[in-house]
Amino acid sequence: MKFYHVAIVALVFVFISSCIQAKSQTTPSSLDTPYYNRQYKLINTCDDTACLFSDNVNQPLYPIGYAMITGYYLKVERTRNSKTETCDSFVLDSAPSELLSAYESYFMNDSAVYSNTPDGKSVINIPLWNEDEATKQIIFSSSSEKPITLRILNEPPINYGAVSCFSPVSILGTSKPLSVSDLSQIYTITEADNGKVFTYTITTRFTLALDSVKYPSSKTICVPEIIFGAIAGTGSYEIYKTGKCQLQNGDFQVTIIGVPLP
Repeated sequence: MKFYHVAIVALVFVFISSCIQAKSQTTPSSLDTPYYNRQYKLINTCDDTACLFSDNVNQPLYPIGYAMITGYYLKVERTRNSKTETCDSFVLDSAPSELLSAYESYFMNDSAVYSNTPDGKSVINIPLWNEDEATKQIIFSSSSEKPITLRILNEPPINYGAVSCFSPVSILGTSKPLSVSDLSQIYTITEADNGKVFTYTITTRFTLALDSVKYPSSKTICVPEIIFGAIAGTGSYEIYKTGKCQLQNGDFQVTIIGVPLP
């Protein structure tokens, strides 16, 4: 069955203070959720180059969160279920070691989505469908001689049903520092299977962390709402809705993540 991409959706993410704390201050160290017995723990430290978490129960070797990766653009033909597509991809020259290990592991298990170059570098698909032209041109103009740095959100992997051009990441932007304007953007998306137009406010950082109750438990108050169901008129989708959490070092809010189901 053909999959339709549904945008990751979130309301405004507002910094009250920097989300990057000095080493002398407390850094988020764990994220607990009662759903599916998930427990996310911080990998190493959280700074402006990486803030990655692992799910110790379900996918302990697959990091989820923010990272900076360096490399260059490449078009790659991928075949899955007898269907070949040309995908926008990114060759990784450098990335956090935990990410590289995870991508290599998934390549060994699912070469239809992940791949390596002849010299052993990991190649991942990247989503360019909602990037502005300026960002696309920066990415398209990169090469092995002129690599670029991207800020990405590494998302939970799809274990089955992924299309050939499935991407494990969302692009937050190029290597410039994060700003509030980067984190709150509005897009208009047409849903192909019913013709309706939805206007979404998208916040592209730490959306994965907000299906939580406590983060960290001693420093956070969260009031979540979890909804499983379907968006009326758009087919079968699984919906996660969360409430508002107030952290020791920030204040943010997230609403909906829509995931197409088979």
